[in-house]
Amino acid sequence: MNMLRASFAKQVSDGQYGHERAEVTVEIDEPNVDADQLLFELRTSVHAELSRSPSEAVRSALNAPPRTPRRDPSATVPEDEQDLESLPF
Repeated sequence: MNMLRASFAKQVSDGQYGHERAEVTVEIDEPNVDADQLLFELRTSVHAELSRSPSEAVRSALNAPPRTPRRDPSATVPEDEQDLESLPF
């Protein structure tokens, strides 16, 4: 049988030169496992554990908005290259 192993971990700064970390790992011996759902459940479990932290900084960091990559405002895509269907993938 094939064994599926999935893991999710998150480490959050407490703002005082320390951190808190939570990790969940499971091994499942089922052939029809929805990997996306399993990872979602692991992530939810880790976030739930960290959200119970006594540190306000840790709890706040979990609710921080996601970072987005910086874009160069001067960068543009030429008109003839804006059609993604024409890109060679």
